[in-house]
This record gives sequence, C-alpha cells and structure tokens, in this order.
Amino acid sequence: MEVKISHSLSTAELARRIQQAATRHDVEFTPGPDGLRGTLAKNAGFLGSVRADYAIEASVLAVTVRDRPAFLPEATLRRMLEDELGKLVAG
Repeated sequence: MEVKISHSLSTAELARRIQQAATRHDVEFTPGPDGLRGTLAKNAGFLGSVRADYAIEASVLAVTVRDRPAFLPEATLRRMLEDELGKLVAG
C-alpha cells in the first residue's frame, strides 16, 4: 500500500519534521544515508507492527507500507496515515 502526500516544504525541513514526529509518537526511525529515504516502524500493541518506507521528493512525500497487522484494515491504516502525514506537511 502506498500513500502520497503533496507538500510545499523544503526536503530538509520535511526530513526534520519526520524525525521529530517519529520521536514524538515513539516510532522507530531509520533514515537512509541521504536523509531523504528511510524506514519507519511502529508497534501497534497486541495487533502487531506497522513497517513502512518513506521517500521525500521535491513536492511529494511517499510512504509505502511493507508490513501491517492482518487485523488492521488497509482502509483504516490509509486514512490514519493520510490524516497524520497531512498534519505533518501542513504544520
């Protein structure tokens, strides 16, 4: 599953915001060497873990979910990601 969010931030500012949000939400954050790609992982309690790759492009933040709990519907996860990432790029 892939979620793309448009943004008007600099790539450096968006990378900084992703790192801050990961810390604030207790998300495992593993940036790539260039800082514009990486992996995010969050334990969803008894449901299991969500693991996603992210890529920061000039006007789009792309998040590709690699693993998600079977009991967490894709539509629910998509909506949650779109809401949170929308706040991230707007705030």
